[in-house]
Amino acid sequence: MKTIQPHWPAPQRVHAYTTTRLMGNLAIQQNRDELKEKLQLPNEPLWLMQTHSAIVLNEQETLNNRNADALYTNKTQQVCVILTADCLPILLCDQAAQEIAAVHAGWRGLVNGIIENTLQKFTAPSETLLAWIGPHISATQYEIGADVRNILLEKAIQIDDAIQPHRDRWLANLSLIASRILQQQGIKSVYISDYCTFQDKNFFSYRRDGEKAGRQASLIWLA
Repeated sequence: MKTIQPHWPAPQRVHAYTTTRLMGNLAIQQNRDELKEKLQLPNEPLWLMQTHSAIVLNEQETLNNRNADALYTNKTQQVCVILTADCLPILLCDQAAQEIAAVHAGWRGLVNGIIENTLQKFTAPSETLLAWIGPHISATQYEIGADVRNILLEKAIQIDDAIQPHRDRWLANLSLIASRILQQQGIKSVYISDYCTFQDKNFFSYRRDGEKAGRQASLIWLA
């Protein structure tokens, strides 16, 4: 299993994948070159310099700066891609297959508004958008301190059930928090992967492997 595909009712023109460890560490250029060949990508993906920010770029804006954590396009054959190793990869498209985006969202990104900023790029109404949250660390494995818990609770309403006490810390369900934010923004169709990057060694996990952890890629483009 070198890649998985979203289970969502996206239009046929929308192509989307998330890689596994068998595709290699996509932080390495050689593996990126092989990815392009193996998936027969229509163009070189626009690789970002991710910093857990709330910055969203389109393909024109990347000509001068790649520091961002989400990429949007309404162009065909343009591959949007983000890297993760526990954080949420969120892929977005509209039902008419005219617009897409790829989002990297950890707790900082969720708090700082990476989802909201990405949705502002879309011209399609929110109720016509589809969202898929790809492989990520599950709620049973993602421990946070009281400081992060308080920040998350200040950010989003109706997420008390997404943060549960665990010994002297807390367990956070990032995908549930993200889905609530998406829903608050008007997106009704949110689909969530069952793969846990920490538990499933087919995926890279920073929490499990530390600094040596590689990165998987989540890609989306319009044919």
